[in-house]
Amino acid sequence: MKPPKFSDYSTESSALRALALLAALICLALPAAAAGRSSDADSWVAFQSGKRLFEERSFGGALEQFQSAISLRREAFSTASAWIEAVFKSKDVAADGDNLDHVLYTLARRELFDHQIKEVREKAGGSVKTQAELYRGYTISIEFGRFLDGLLLVLDHRTEASLGGRCSTLRKACTDLERFPEAEYWVGQIYLSEGELKLAELQFRRSYDMRDALEIADDGYLILGSLVDVYQAEGSWRDYEQILEQIMASDPLFGAKNAFMRDSMERTLSTEGFNRFMVLYRGQSGPWTPYEARLGEQYIQDGRPQAVICLAASANEILARSIERIKTREPSYVFTTLDEVLARIAADRELSAYAEDMKLYRVLYYLGEALAAEGYRASARAVYADIHASSASGPWGSRALAASARSPGSKAPVY
Repeated sequence: MKPPKFSDYSTESSALRALALLAALICLALPAAAAGRSSDADSWVAFQSGKRLFEERSFGGALEQFQSAISLRREAFSTASAWIEAVFKSKDVAADGDNLDHVLYTLARRELFDHQIKEVREKAGGSVKTQAELYRGYTISIEFGRFLDGLLLVLDHRTEASLGGRCSTLRKACTDLERFPEAEYWVGQIYLSEGELKLAELQFRRSYDMRDALEIADDGYLILGSLVDVYQAEGSWRDYEQILEQIMASDPLFGAKNAFMRDSMERTLSTEGFNRFMVLYRGQSGPWTPYEARLGEQYIQDGRPQAVICLAASANEILARSIERIKTREPSYVFTTLDEVLARIAADRELSAYAEDMKLYRVLYYLGEALAAEGYRASARAVYADIHASSASGPWGSRALAASARSPGSKAPVY
């Protein structure tokens, strides 16, 4: 359905429009300032206070603030949801179908003059949010004002593009946002810090079930990562692997359509070495990257050959992102060898910090262990040599040297 044109709603006579406006002013009118836009600002303040108290290890106070934030968020959006739903009980609004722009137009024409609506729409330039803000500046009915407040509250947390101009999406978003998964997550962190692993697990799972309400979608990986930490602390290795595999499945490389690509990558790495592997393949770094390495390490302990591709993917993605950063400064840069790019990383403060954060040398060391375990000793020794040669490898350099001298078949030590 195309957006309505101004001419679509300009047939009503001026006399009827004046009478409608007068009725609205007498019975329902309320200045915008008096209506009071619904807000969950108090919820956000409580949430930030909870995080501060958590950092100070005042867990009791933090828990109280997070629970307050959850309650305030629920109250704000349940109220907004009621305001939004109220307008859809009207037949004229229901006739607009799922088109949010049409609904705004219908509500506006009940109370405003044609020239006012035209001015708002022209200024808005197609933006629903701007229309709502402009209409809020007029003297309008309580019902219309509340609808606009609910819409604007949702748009404080969701982009206009994410609504897609659909009423159904707006209504669902408002319902979703009654939940506060970020605060639920931090409650889980309190339980984890106090050693209440089962409570922490339940809380993280609760938070993840609410992930549709996350402000930042990728925070879902943060929640899953905390579940990984819980299962590691419990020694629940089956659950530990399952969550890591769930995270890794988000990497496009590990999709069903890329099985041939994974086989090719592993074959090149194993038989032609790491340098050739990096020349031919570049993975897509993402929130899954560090977890692929953790899963690879677990596979090594279990003696599973999938360790090679998990660790190879993680190392490739970390280095690919580092190379892209180098190329922003040196557009002509081309990867040649692992030892050369590691030297560049070591000499750059930003890249060094990234490598440390992503545990690059640990990932490379365990990649060498995985290759050695599968009998690819030449490729493993080359990786060990480059780790040892790097000035930034720290303890992993000496471990790589020891691993290079280890007899075939020896199991890698656990660090």
